[in-house]
Amino acid sequence: MNIISFDIEEWYIEKRYYGGRNNQYQLYNTYLKQILQELELRNIKATFFCLGKIATDFPHVIKEIVNYGHEIGCHSDKHIWLTQMSRTELVKDCKDAINALSCHTGNITPIDLAAEINKINKWDKSIPVEENMYYWKGEPI
Repeated sequence: MNIISFDIEEWYIEKRYYGGRNNQYQLYNTYLKQILQELELRNIKATFFCLGKIATDFPHVIKEIVNYGHEIGCHSDKHIWLTQMSRTELVKDCKDAINALSCHTGNITPIDLAAEINKINKWDKSIPVEENMYYWKGEPI
């Protein structure tokens, strides 16, 4: 069994913090294509944890990953540190991301919160379950 995952946030970070330099976008597109081709060559499927804002602002990135047959996982909407969000803000961020990603995939894997959440706030462990935000193949579990 091969297990591999990637965090995809570069396009959004570039846009938000560095002004959206086109040469950087082209570089990220090239790197993504190389990764996808290498995975295909080795017959490996991966999970790509993506920001919702990538789906909103750069839908071609999500579509390309999905077209290669990989799964899309949710890595938040705007990549805000959990320590900087209230419970309400975290719930909104997760739901916004899931909605944005779902528009381009139809299915997303469980959200990528558990490992980080256990270290930060007492209340956030319950959020995914209480808010019905754990998804597998488009179905809440």
